[in-house]
Amino acid sequence: MTTSIERPLRLLCLHGYRQTGSSFEKDRSSEESLKAVESCFKDSGPFDGILGFSQGAAMLGLLCGLQQQGKLPFSFKFAIFASAFRSGSSPHQHLYSKRITLPSLHIFGETDQVISMSEDLLQLFDEPYTLVHPGGHFIPATAAQKTTYVQFLENMRQLCDV
Repeated sequence: MTTSIERPLRLLCLHGYRQTGSSFEKDRSSEESLKAVESCFKDSGPFDGILGFSQGAAMLGLLCGLQQQGKLPFSFKFAIFASAFRSGSSPHQHLYSKRITLPSLHIFGETDQVISMSEDLLQLFDEPYTLVHPGGHFIPATAAQKTTYVQFLENMRQLCDV
């Protein structure tokens, strides 16, 4: 009798401003950040999905737009956005020109100051999962919210066939 052990999903996490991480300790341009993500995929990938928080989630929005347009040298199968916002930079606007069909989970707090920008980003995605919590600019971790995360990740496990 053979038992199969499922491998865990592999996620690349992109964090926000003033958080730790050797590859993101200093301010970077979006081009430098893209090169850092490409390098991470090359050296440590592949990754099934990407989770982004705050500025990391804004970068993830750009990555999703690039992937939708076939302009990335790597790929991922889903995205998780926490306290995200759409880039307001003029050179990035063309990345939002096509609907993004990648499965996505969007997490934002009712008292977060970037909530309207989170909703602007949300509108770019086809059939996004959403989790709105009563807090602010953070990733919530109560039992009820964890249920949403587990459900989304289980669906992504099936999608990724792991």
